[in-house]
Amino acid sequence: MLKFDILEQYEAQHARKLEAEQQFKEREMDAKRVYDDLKSEYEVMIQRSVVEGADVGETLDELDSKITDAERLYKRRQREAAIQSVTNAGFSVSKMDVVNAFNTDYRASVQGKVLPDIYDRVELARSLILSAVLDLYNEIDEYRDVTEQVKEIADAAKTTGETSTYHGVQNPVLKNIDFGSNPEIARMIADIPYEANDVIEKRQLPTGVEYTKKINGGKK
Repeated sequence: MLKFDILEQYEAQHARKLEAEQQFKEREMDAKRVYDDLKSEYEVMIQRSVVEGADVGETLDELDSKITDAERLYKRRQREAAIQSVTNAGFSVSKMDVVNAFNTDYRASVQGKVLPDIYDRVELARSLILSAVLDLYNEIDEYRDVTEQVKEIADAAKTTGETSTYHGVQNPVLKNIDFGSNPEIARMIADIPYEANDVIEKRQLPTGVEYTKKINGGKK
């Protein structure tokens, strides 16, 4: 597969962004835990003063000051995380840079690398198949007269009583299974579109078909 450099650049910077996002989120959560713990401690201290009748005023004042500081820090951490999550400052590759590069230069490069050989083989296959069909039917025509002559002799042999059964005669180019129907090769060619659809769906060649690459005499 052709390397797509700008995508790798985007993925690398995206990974850095996710790492930073995680760090800022953890800072926010840490600040929230401290803030929540102090509030819980403040509430417990008030409950204790009610139950035990203890004087906790000085402790509450200290906790209140700590809660104020913790709340301020927690809100700051929230702002920092929110800003970080939407910032792309300093990033050299945007999402649309990737999309545009894919649809222009990368697409053209892939097509230039992949398609010529495939199209050449399709054209070669088309030429070979149609030429084979032409040769087949030309050969059928070539042996048509002699076949008709032998058929007439077979008919005469039956008519004169030289044989009690009729001996069928068919064009020697055709196989026995072709008798009275389309040539086997014609049926094979008719099956190619169905086989091609099967290859597209399964991404594999039919059983008995060898992967062949004969452009410029090569085979792979």
